[in-house]
Amino acid sequence: MKKLFFAFTVALIATMAANNKLVAQQTGGKMIMEAVTATAIDMSTRAGKDLNKEEINTKALRHFEKSFKNAKDVKWMGLADGYVARFAHNDIIERIFYSTKGNLAGSLKGYTADNMPLEVSNAIEVNYAGYAITYVDEASVVNVPGVTAYIVHLLGIQNLKVVRVIDGEIDVLFDSDKNVSNPKRF
Repeated sequence: MKKLFFAFTVALIATMAANNKLVAQQTGGKMIMEAVTATAIDMSTRAGKDLNKEEINTKALRHFEKSFKNAKDVKWMGLADGYVARFAHNDIIERIFYSTKGNLAGSLKGYTADNMPLEVSNAIEVNYAGYAITYVDEASVVNVPGVTAYIVHLLGIQNLKVVRVIDGEIDVLFDSDKNVSNPKRF
């Protein structure tokens, strides 16, 4: 299972790096990739260290508290280029990224198919009938307003796919049938 999660996360990282709309010349994209990479290495290990409120840029803290008033059990973590606030609500895991100067950089949400936007869900169902949606990662970067990338993890009878959906266009990022180390059983 760890190998499958790692493959999914590698595909997510490749997506973010390949999609220059989301990461070119942007600290926010770099920070999101750093956090996703750390998650891929070991789910129980965090990149950077957990921070107390006193260690967080006050601008970032004020923005977060104003924008996410209902967030509970928020954990702050230091990254090389800023901060990330992690919390969960309504079965959605949210990570909000800030630069070291306290500017909002972007967000990364993780959830199941139940929380997926209808237009993305419909596009997947039409193009990948017979596949179950196991998880969705939703990434957005402040410097690219209006562009959201959805990384959708799909499970077939004997294969896995990870696809990226941006503005209704779908790209295959990972296909276990085309991977040399194709797992025959899950």
